[in-house]
Amino acid sequence: MNESNLSLSTSQHLQPYLLLSKSVKGAANSKLILDALAAPGVYVFSELYEAPNVVEASKLPEVAPYYTLLRLFMYGTYGDYVANASQLPSLNDAQLTKLKQLSIVSLSEESRTLHYDVLQKYLEIANVRELEDLVIEAFYQGILVGKLDQRQRHLQVDYAMGRDLRPGQMEETLMGLKQWSANTHALLEALDNKIQSIQETTVASKKEREEYGRKVEQLRKEIRSKKSTDEEQKKGRGDMEDCQYESVEYNMERGGRAKKRPEIITYQFDPPKHINTIRKAILHKTRQRLKTAPSKTWVSDSGLPSPPVESPFMSMHEDCLPSSPPPSSLDIEFTQADVCRKLEALKEEKHQLFQLIKRLVQQQEAKERQQRWSNISDH
Repeated sequence: MNESNLSLSTSQHLQPYLLLSKSVKGAANSKLILDALAAPGVYVFSELYEAPNVVEASKLPEVAPYYTLLRLFMYGTYGDYVANASQLPSLNDAQLTKLKQLSIVSLSEESRTLHYDVLQKYLEIANVRELEDLVIEAFYQGILVGKLDQRQRHLQVDYAMGRDLRPGQMEETLMGLKQWSANTHALLEALDNKIQSIQETTVASKKEREEYGRKVEQLRKEIRSKKSTDEEQKKGRGDMEDCQYESVEYNMERGGRAKKRPEIITYQFDPPKHINTIRKAILHKTRQRLKTAPSKTWVSDSGLPSPPVESPFMSMHEDCLPSSPPPSSLDIEFTQADVCRKLEALKEEKHQLFQLIKRLVQQQEAKERQQRWSNISDH
C-alpha cells in the first residue's frame, strides 16, 4: 500500500470519530480519544487533535491526560509513553501494538537497518517471535515496507509511512527542501555548462577534421596532377624523333631546314658541365685525325682539281677546336665518295654523342622525380 492510499484509508477510518467529535461535549471526549487510538487502520490523528470540541474539552482536568496521550500517538514513541506512564492513562493491547508499530516508523527515520536487539530493548519485547509478528502485522497494514533477515537478525526498512508533524518539524522540512532545491539547481547548472562545453568541443573537433580532410584531398589532387604531368612529359619525350636533335650542319646537308630544338622542360635541372667538355674532346679528336690523315685532292668529273673540302660541321664549331695550322700540302688526290664516307663517319659519331647526352639528361630527370616523390611522402 503506497502512501497516498494509506492516507486515504486512514482518513476514511478516522472520519466517524471526527463526526462524533462535533456532538460530543465535555468528559465524553476521553472515551472518544481512547476509541480512536484503538481503531484499526487509524494512524494519523492531527484532525481529531485539532477538532474544536476536543480542544475545548482538553482544558478539563479529567480530559487533559487523554489529550496528552493523543498527542503522544501523533509523533511520540513507546519510550516516551514509558517515561510518562504515571501521568498517562493505561493502554490496552491494540493501543500498545499500534504505538510500538508507530515507534518502529520513527526509529526508521534515523536508520534503515534496525537490529533485533535494539528493537527488543526499545519496545520491551521478550522474544524474537513476538517482534517478528509485530513487524509482519505492520507490513500488512502498509505502514512499513521492508525485509526481515533472520540470519543477520535485523529489519531492513525500504519504506515507512509519514506520521503527524511534531512542532518545528515543518520548518526543518522546508529548510531541507530549500537546500535540496539549491543543490539541484547548482547540479543542473553544472550539467548545462558541461553539455555546452562538450558541444563546443564537438563542433571544433568536427571543423578540424573537415579542414584536415580538405588539406589531404588537395594534396592528393596535387600529387595526381604532378604524376599525370610527368607521365605526359615522359611519353612526349619518348615519341620525339632523333632527327629533331640533329645539328644544323646535318640538316643543311640533307637539303632541309634545321628544326628548332624543342625546349626540354625540367625541374630546375642544369646539364652537367662535363657534357661540353666531352663534346670538345670528341671534336678535337676528330680534327686531329683529319689533320694527321694524308691530304687528298678532290677531282671532279671533268678531271680538274678542286680546292680541299672542309667539313661544314668543323667550320660551324671552329671556336670549340684548338688552333692548329692547316694542312701543308695537297699531294694525294681523293674522290668525292671518300669525302662522303668521312662525313658519314662524323655524322655517326655526332649522333652517338647526342644519344649519350640524351641518356644523361633522362637519368638526371629520373633522379629528380624520385627525390621529389620522396619529399612528398615524408610530408
